[in-house]
Amino acid sequence: MSKKIRIGFIVREHLRAAIYDADKKIDWSDFFIFIITPFLLAGLFYWLGISDKSGLINLLMSVSSIFAGLLLNLLVLVYDQNKRVKEKIAAIDTKRTKEPNFEATSLTDLMSDTPEINQGGALYTHYSLHAQLLNQLLSSISYAILISLFSIVTGILSYLLKDSYSPIYAFGKVIVVDYKVALISVSIFFSVNLLLTVLMIVKRVYRLISSSD
Repeated sequence: MSKKIRIGFIVREHLRAAIYDADKKIDWSDFFIFIITPFLLAGLFYWLGISDKSGLINLLMSVSSIFAGLLLNLLVLVYDQNKRVKEKIAAIDTKRTKEPNFEATSLTDLMSDTPEINQGGALYTHYSLHAQLLNQLLSSISYAILISLFSIVTGILSYLLKDSYSPIYAFGKVIVVDYKVALISVSIFFSVNLLLTVLMIVKRVYRLISSSD
């Protein structure tokens, strides 16, 4: 695959933000919600064999398209805020950096006056937490945009498929696969994943705005 369209790092960063806690350990409740739940709902949909009788795919494609556009705008805003927060952190670092003693007469005097950055201040900690939250938002929003695109693609493919296909004969058994329902189930998986990710994004954006000065 071309390096320009590799998206694995976006998925990894989103999963770290979604299912890992502050101690970088897996939160099993989040793991069940963000990983297991979409698979279960998609599997249930396929097992029930629900077809696209009520224009479900058309609805999911429309919703995914709307979210993709909105999330692209939000991505630009978050990027801008992330840049500003990093500039504020850099300004604090500059102000709190002690000038070296250029008149030191010995190595001991020089080492004792080594520039040190005091990163224990409340303002520095505040902006550092903002920067961390913004980085997580960048990965989650990018992931949600990708999921929206995948949902649209699977919807288009389901439209292109015929209603029925010949059964597959393998290992002496007849295997009947409803590819249209399978693709609809995959679209359901992406849509549920998108819904959960958007809920997480909304919560983190609210926390970010409510804690800003």
